[in-house]
Amino acid sequence: MTIGYICVTDAVYRIAEVANQKKPSYPKIKEDSSFLLKIFFPNTLLLWTTLWLVKFALLLQCRRLIDRRPNYIIIWWIIVALTSLFYIGCVVTEFTSCRSLRAWFTVGQCWTARDARASVVSLFYSFAVDVFTNLMSE
Repeated sequence: MTIGYICVTDAVYRIAEVANQKKPSYPKIKEDSSFLLKIFFPNTLLLWTTLWLVKFALLLQCRRLIDRRPNYIIIWWIIVALTSLFYIGCVVTEFTSCRSLRAWFTVGQCWTARDARASVVSLFYSFAVDVFTNLMSE
């Protein structure tokens, strides 16, 4: 994941300079933009997967502590089920934040009002369920 961000650093700065009108547009700006899209999409999925795998690892550690308490085991299974559903929701909202995967990876194709709303929903949903699962495990 870090390697992906390191690979796109130069392109991000070049595009930002053009966007902020500090430098004129350059011939490879479309290629750089496409490269960013191809890196950011899987990096976001890797971020959520890594985060949620840590949550599952901690849940498995907690399982050992509550092995002999049936009431707590039921609660533990409920938390595991909710955590699983929330992770699936993060992945689904990431994939549906643009009207199609083709549009996701095509520069300028994911700019409709629907896409903007879906991106915001994906971001806030992912943040909210991350915080909620953290609070559940306390």
